[in-house]
Amino acid sequence: LQRIVHLVAAAGEGRPIRERFALPEEFRKRHELRCGVPGASSFAVPLFMAASPELPGLDRDDESPPLQRTLEIMDAASREAWAELGAAVPDPRYFSRILAELQAMLPRPGDRWSVGLRVGARRAAVDSRTYRSVRAYTSPEAVEDAMMTVTGDLVRVDIESRRIVIRYRPTGGEI
Repeated sequence: LQRIVHLVAAAGEGRPIRERFALPEEFRKRHELRCGVPGASSFAVPLFMAASPELPGLDRDDESPPLQRTLEIMDAASREAWAELGAAVPDPRYFSRILAELQAMLPRPGDRWSVGLRVGARRAAVDSRTYRSVRAYTSPEAVEDAMMTVTGDLVRVDIESRRIVIRYRPTGGEI
């Protein structure tokens, strides 16, 4: 969840993103999530942003714009509203990384637990169904026309039938 909040905050500030996503320490501290003490007999963990002056949980609607957008992303993913999700994070480089982090956080198929986030009165919950839908969205069916490289010895070329035959060295078989 922390990585998602950092990515959403960086996208909101228009920070450049490259292959390696490194954030300055000042930025990390400003958008750091802190955990409070859960109530008795509860799995709910109160969160607050490190930059917020008060320590109680997130009870106000205007608590944190990055956390609000994270809630919107989780809600859109749970409803499979990919257009809304794309509108929330228009930069495709941030979008793909946020989806990868969300997928890593979600329960796997067969798990009987879910993750919920509440900011003020709004709430979003994601579960193993969301994991399946995010995975299907991020890795579409394999394309039939794919390129493949095979290293071996060229045996023959038949131009008319558009075939080549290669002897694959590890097995000695012809492909």
